[in-house]
Amino acid sequence: MSVPYSMEIDPDKARELAERGGTLLLLGVPAGTAVGIDHQMFLSGPKFCGVKMVPPGPHMLTYYSVASSPGGFSAPNVRWLYLSTSQVTVLRWNGEVELLDELTDEDEAGRYAQGVRRFDFDAGLAPYNLPAWPVWQEIAGRVTSDLIERIMPMCGTASVVAEAQLAEDTAAEVQLEEQLRARSASGEDGGPSTSSPVVSAAAMERLGRCRYTPIPIKVARPGMTPAEITAANLDRSAALERLVREGYGGEEGALLGEFQMAFANFVVGHSLAGYAQWKDTLHLLCTSSQAANGPSADVLASFARILRKQLQVSLTPGSKTSQGEGMLDATPFGVPMVEELLSASFLRPLLSDWFEDLDGCVTLPQALRSEATKLRDLLASRLGLEFGISCLEEDEDDEYAPVVVDM
Repeated sequence: MSVPYSMEIDPDKARELAERGGTLLLLGVPAGTAVGIDHQMFLSGPKFCGVKMVPPGPHMLTYYSVASSPGGFSAPNVRWLYLSTSQVTVLRWNGEVELLDELTDEDEAGRYAQGVRRFDFDAGLAPYNLPAWPVWQEIAGRVTSDLIERIMPMCGTASVVAEAQLAEDTAAEVQLEEQLRARSASGEDGGPSTSSPVVSAAAMERLGRCRYTPIPIKVARPGMTPAEITAANLDRSAALERLVREGYGGEEGALLGEFQMAFANFVVGHSLAGYAQWKDTLHLLCTSSQAANGPSADVLASFARILRKQLQVSLTPGSKTSQGEGMLDATPFGVPMVEELLSASFLRPLLSDWFEDLDGCVTLPQALRSEATKLRDLLASRLGLEFGISCLEEDEDDEYAPVVVDM
């Protein structure tokens, strides 16, 4: 849960921000429901009816519905929105399924929007924490309206509960879920617990899972020779280029935007599918060393910056940093990621090999070298991890290990 904040704004300035900013009008939300926008969280009271002064751009709405049985609790529900200047989005609480629904009557929605513009609901609208907006831009700034429409389920609301119904968890996801349960039970992350969520059958029909783009992990196509398969899996630069071309229509920014969505869905929405997509994308980018000297070098530089910002807001509070940006203490961001950086995790050896590859590039572009250095310095100052040389022996059971085919 986010840190309490207060805003001192001149009345005229506040009115201007309310008129120009977007508004999320939430009707009928029961008191005591946790409602979040981006990485800010509100505990709704009897007068709460949404958030005002919302900057234009991508936003993530999460809410933890009231438990439907004694001792029960609910899993996070997630909606992504892309608001334009002065846009009013109206959602109404559906008590039967404990979900927020869009208004089907356009005239009714229009009347509520006019009421917002007349400031009829102003007393119940919480102001968006504008000083925290730059942090969210770093976390989700690549997310577009087209990407939201393509990735989010057709029903509009994603939930880890729907993920559990549609697919079996991998061993890594099972371990991650156990960590989430333990942390939620102890109250460390300030969010809802995800173990044994109480969800009605009617609500289950209204929940879905994100439709992420499949990421190639093992590269093997018909007609490839053993040597070609080995080479393609030692360096996945060709697979990265093919994914951008065929999976994202040539838009490299969409790959980074989906990487951002997956991360936010994981740390805020406790999505195991989001974790898997984030992990697979990270692995693909870190094993595309030839791309560092090609047209995709800028993508790798942007990736390094995005990953650094993700880790800055999700490493365990209290870690020391030499970056001086103060992002962590100002904005606790859901699930701490320290477990993912321990010696037994995938991330430490993966980044170690990636830094080695980059160190071996004589003509490494300056932007990529700069961002990779900042990322390496962050990991050293926060966690005491020194990268640049191999720090782990190969794991024979690693599902992401390069594929070597005997001749």
